Amino acid sequence: MSDEEYCCAKDKIAELNNTIVTNLKTTDDTTYIRWGRTVCSKTEFLVYDGYAAGSHYTDKGTASNILCLPKDPNYDQITNGYQPGGSIYGAEYETSNRGHWSHLQDLEVPCAVCRTPRHNVIMVPGKNECHMNNMLEYKEYLMSEYYGHEGSSEFVCVDDQPEG
Repeated sequence: MSDEEYCCAKDKIAELNNTIVTNLKTTDDTTYIRWGRTVCSKTEFLVYDGYAAGSHYTDKGTASNILCLPKDPNYDQITNGYQPGGSIYGAEYETSNRGHWSHLQDLEVPCAVCRTPRHNVIMVPGKNECHMNNMLEYKEYLMSEYYGHEGSSEFVCVDDQPEG
């Protein structure tokens, strides 16, 4: 490689790196949570990965939404001992009688917060194909808390190739 070719290649690499950094900092993108996985698709950026968590299945008065907790939380002020506020627990797969998912039984449910360059992301329950002019981010199965538990939960779509 000549000095001139090296210089041009070096400039092109710097330009591409600058484009990547600019794309990482853009605010025009949309985020969504990919339940059951620790990675995003090749066309998206991973914001962070973590674990699904929510209220205990016997709790009646705490939050019903599921969170994707990061693996490296920051704690501002800590008070030792029991706190009477809402408690949060890690989620586990309960798939012992679910055929090809039985190997996930009692494993923690991972999650990935993904940023996509598209502006709108929706979950369409009961569909594994997109409506016209839409793009499928990943295929999934609709899951929730067991119907007989005391506490309520929300429905989430867990990747059809889940990790544990």
